[in-house]
Amino acid sequence: MKKFWKSLFTIAAISGASYVGYKGYKRISSVTKLSKSLPDYLENVIGEKPKVSISMTLNQISISLGISQEAYDKELELESLIREYIEDFYPSLAKVKSIINTYIRDNDDIEDDFDTDMDDAADSDGDDE
Repeated sequence: MKKFWKSLFTIAAISGASYVGYKGYKRISSVTKLSKSLPDYLENVIGEKPKVSISMTLNQISISLGISQEAYDKELELESLIREYIEDFYPSLAKVKSIINTYIRDNDDIEDDFDTDMDDAADSDGDDE
């Protein structure tokens, strides 16, 4: 009888650990997908592609948006739009507390992004060294 309870406890422990691992995997994969799709969604909504930075802790997701002054002046409710987007397309992240920060991106940031993109394009000219 003791062997039965030991094996039952082992199976329950492995099942519990597997469940927690699966839920963690779903959250991490949802955050990576969100980081790729959120800029495109916001580009359709506000008319420009914002600089998006996403970080996640155990029960909190932090999203920082860098937008231009013109987009900031439109007074769109970006926080509610982003929360609705997450609830609709990423239900595994809907229960997580979300903190959304918006900041005005300088023209220097936009030029730096362009310069970085151009540097990357110049580095990948197809010649292997």
